[in-house]
Amino acid sequence: MSAMSGVAEAIAELHPADVADKLNARRIQAQTKVLARMASAAFMLAALAVVLMSFPRAKQLGPACWRRRVLPPSPAP
Repeated sequence: MSAMSGVAEAIAELHPADVADKLNARRIQAQTKVLARMASAAFMLAALAVVLMSFPRAKQLGPACWRRRVLPPSPAP
């Protein structure tokens, strides 16, 4: 997480907002902030998924929900 924020800060420093072309610099800074926040959220979601998979009930619940909602019912023999 700190690596992502470090990259975002480095990009912000490469494009300071106190230059003649403020619009371009602010656009790049805004895009960098959004991408850094999205990457951070994705990382947290993946970490939460890994933590939940350490519980046996969560391991059983995942495939059960997948079968119930995605796959069509199997025909009776």
